[in-house]
This record gives sequence, structure tokens and C-alpha cells, in this order.
Amino acid sequence: SFCTLLGGAMPRDGNAVTVVVRIRPRSVNEEQMDDERVVKVERGVTVCLNKELARCDGRQDRWSYDKVWDSSGVENPATQEDVYGGVGEAVLNASFEGYNASIFAYGQTGSGKTYTMMGTDTNKGLIPRICQSLFTRSADHSARDPTHEYTITMTYLEIYMEKVNDLIDPSYNGKLKVREHPTNGPYVENLAVMQVMCYEDVEACIEGGNKLRHVAATCMNNASSRSHAVFTLEVTHTVRTMVQDEEAVQSTVSKIVLVDLAGSERQKSTHATGDRLAEGSQINKSLTTLGIVINALADLSEKPTKHAKHVPYRDSTLTWLLKDTLGGNSRTFMISTISPSLSQLEETVSTLRYADR
Repeated sequence: SFCTLLGGAMPRDGNAVTVVVRIRPRSVNEEQMDDERVVKVERGVTVCLNKELARCDGRQDRWSYDKVWDSSGVENPATQEDVYGGVGEAVLNASFEGYNASIFAYGQTGSGKTYTMMGTDTNKGLIPRICQSLFTRSADHSARDPTHEYTITMTYLEIYMEKVNDLIDPSYNGKLKVREHPTNGPYVENLAVMQVMCYEDVEACIEGGNKLRHVAATCMNNASSRSHAVFTLEVTHTVRTMVQDEEAVQSTVSKIVLVDLAGSERQKSTHATGDRLAEGSQINKSLTTLGIVINALADLSEKPTKHAKHVPYRDSTLTWLLKDTLGGNSRTFMISTISPSLSQLEETVSTLRYADR
């Protein structure tokens, strides 16, 4: 039910939602337990369960998406470069064409979302790769044609327990509120906006912001993200030309929004209590709302109606804040991350079903 964009041109109208799946390698614990592999990939687009191991008993055992990357295999495992080539470049192309674009990484805690989005110092993820390419491409364009100028600003925030925290300048944390501008849509009042001149500027902000983000240990993950992190680049493309001896200026603004979602959780898996349990409840609630919103947008894209279908943006801070990025003439990508191992089957099936909504 989703519009396939990978390897093809961006559609010129309507909403476009692309859903991909990435299977992470087995963890050290799973290796030590000799945890059996319960998933396989067919034709690069379908995830299949091992019926015998999964004890499907007639229940659904395969799901198809726009693309599936298997990073768990011994032969030719999918790399960070593969994911960037399939999703990151499409987002950049959308931005340079003047569209808003967003990427959401969804999955259970410990399934590889942050690795896919951020990566490591030696194997960078989508966010640093997109940023590096954005500066390279904009500089190359301006060098070839000096009438084209690019200005890039960034914000970095987290949504923790439905509250917004600034990960660049925490001065107003606890007081930040989401407002709605009559023309520009929802925004965070007093959020720090930083103009960035090069990738190193972005990298410094990300490193500082990551230290402020809420993380905690659970039974599933020693460093579980307890908040949704939202990294936004606003790209202003200005073209200066002479018309009848007067300078004409035309500007186009696009946003690239990159979201590392907190992991979906089952209390019986995390054994969460107290603050961790409350956090998990809020995380699951906002993820459910995101799924409903994306599903509604996909339906509208495929079956436009005279009477606009209600899209419940306001049901969570995340979807309300990203209303204009998700809706309208924008490009949305969801990367769902899963484990290949039998011990994580219940969470894997939950993620596959979520991505298949």
C-alpha cells in the first residue's frame, strides 16, 4: 500500500511514504546463546519467518515492503552505504527539488535504529552522511553557477515524556512549547536555530546534543533511548538573476527531518518499573499515533477523496510538531529495524506488523 520511490523518480504530487526494513546482525548475547535465525529475505523486498521455528500455525509469516536490507548475513551483508544509497540520496534529491523530506527509524529497543541513523566514528550512519553530501552538493552547485546560493540552518531536539527539550541550547528546557504559525505551521517557541557553514559545525552540535539526550539501561538495552530525537536541516536555495537591469531574487525553502525514534517496548521484555515504565508507556503511545498518521497519509495518497480524511496530528507532540513535514507535498521514509534471532521473535513480528499498516 505504499508508493515505491527507491531507484526511481520522486512523484510530483500527493504524499509519498516509503517503508524499508533493515535486519541487524546478531548481538554478542545472541551469538553466545547460539540464538537461531528466524527470518530470511526474498527478492530484497520480503521478510519471511521460519515457519517451524516461529510456530506460525497459519498466522501471517511474510511481509513485503519497498526494500529489505539484511545486515545479518555472512555473505554480502547490507552496509551503511547501502542504506544511504537507497534512502539518504532520495532524501537529498527531494530537498534539492524543493520538497520537504523526513526519515523515521522505528523498531524495538536495541534493534539498530541509532546505529542506522547516527552510526559510529568509523562507520557513519544516515544523518552524518546526508549532512556531508548536502554541503558537498550545495557547494558544487554554487561553484558551477554563482547565481545559486545555499543557506543551511539546523535544530536538534528531543521529545521526552511528550515534552520538548532543546539539545543545542538547554536554557529554556522545561518551558518550550509547540505553537502554530498561521502560515508556517507548528514550531517550537524559543528553540535554538543555528546556521551551519560546514559538516564540522553540524557534527559538533550533534555530539553535544547526544550527551543531553535521555538514555537509561533496560533489560533489553544498556543504553536505551528514552526520547525521540528530531534533527532538522532547513535549506534555503536562493537564485539571483538580472531582469531588465534589476536583480531578481527567488528563494525556495525545504526541510530535511531525521528522526531517531525511541524503541518500542513490551514491559514483559524490559521488566520496566517506575520511571522506565512511565517512559515506555509514553513512547508506545506516540509510536502508535505516528503509525496511524502515516497510514492515513498513505491512504490519502492512494485514494484521494473530496472530503479530507482526518489525520490525528495533534494526538502526540511528535506528529503535531512534524505535521508539515509528514503531510502536504512531502516525502516520508520509514526504516524499520529488526533482529534476526528467535529470542526476539515477538518484538520482530510487532515491528513488521507496524511497518505493514
